[in-house]
Amino acid sequence: MSLLPLATFSAAGVPLYGSGGGGGGGSNQTISTIVAPAGGILGISGELYIFSKGFGNSNTGFEVYNGGGNTTNALADFDAGAGGQGAIGVRGYSTISGSQTIDSLLTVTLDAARNGVMKLQHEFNGVSTLGSVVLNNDGTASINALPAASGGAGTQIVLSPTASTITFGPQQAIACHSKIPISTNTYVPQAGTTQAMGNFTSIAGHVYDIRLPVRVDAVTAPAAGDWCVITTDTATAPVALATFDLVQVSSVANQYETHLCGTVIASGATTTLLAEGKLSAGTSTAITVTGSSAWVRDLGIPVAP
Repeated sequence: MSLLPLATFSAAGVPLYGSGGGGGGGSNQTISTIVAPAGGILGISGELYIFSKGFGNSNTGFEVYNGGGNTTNALADFDAGAGGQGAIGVRGYSTISGSQTIDSLLTVTLDAARNGVMKLQHEFNGVSTLGSVVLNNDGTASINALPAASGGAGTQIVLSPTASTITFGPQQAIACHSKIPISTNTYVPQAGTTQAMGNFTSIAGHVYDIRLPVRVDAVTAPAAGDWCVITTDTATAPVALATFDLVQVSSVANQYETHLCGTVIASGATTTLLAEGKLSAGTSTAITVTGSSAWVRDLGIPVAP
C-alpha cells in the first residue's frame, strides 16, 4: 500500500517532498499559507529567509539566521544602492470605537542616506516625536528630545567628529508644590546648636522653593541679642529662610507669625530644614508650624540669563 496519497501538498498535484525521487532534493516549493494546529508550534529548522515582493535575494526582505554559536540575527534588508531603507521595531495600537489605530512606535532605522536612527514616536492624533538618537553617516550624532513645536526643548546633545557640545535646555518646573511633614513644635536649643524640623528628597543642583507657615513663641522673656533662625542643613550651603530677633518677638505678645518663602540650592539627595538659636541661659523659644506641613517646589536647574 502506497503512502504517497497521504502526503501534504503545496498545490493540487504538487507534493512538498519535491520532484526528486526518494524524498530527495527537488526544487523550491511555493507555499502561500502554512497553518499551525491550534495550540501547536510551527518549527522551522535551519535558517529562515523571507523576501518581500518576490525578490529572492538577501538585499530585499527580512531574514533570521544563526550567526555562529548561540547567536541569532534578525535583519531587515534593503537595496541601499537603489535608495531604499529598512526598519525593525515594535508597534502599539489602541482600539477606539472598534477601530485599531497605531499609537506608538519604537524603531531602529537605516535610512536611504545611510544614517542610523533610533526613534520613539507617539502617533495618536498625529505624529509627535518623543525622542530619537541619530547617528549620521558623516560621523556626527544627536540626541533629540520632544521638539519645540510640541512644547519641548528640541535638540539636547549634538556631537561632531572634531568638536562636541552639550546643550541643556531649561529645566521645567514641577507644576505643583509637594506637601512634606514638618514637626509641629520645635524647641530652639541654646548655644547655637540645631534641631531638625523635617526633610524632603532633593536633586543636587536643583533650586527648591520652600513655603513654611510658622509661629515663633518666646516662651520665656529673652535677653538682648537672643535670636533664632530657620535654615537648611549645612550640606546645602546653608541658606537661612528667616532670622528672628527674639526680643522683638517677645514684644509682640510673645508671638510672631509669618509665612516663610525662600529658595535653596540642594547639594544632596536629602535637604533638611533646621531651627537654630543663640539664646541666653534659661531662655525658652518654640517654633510652631501650622498644619505640621511645609510646601516644596522643584524649580529645576538654575539657568544664567
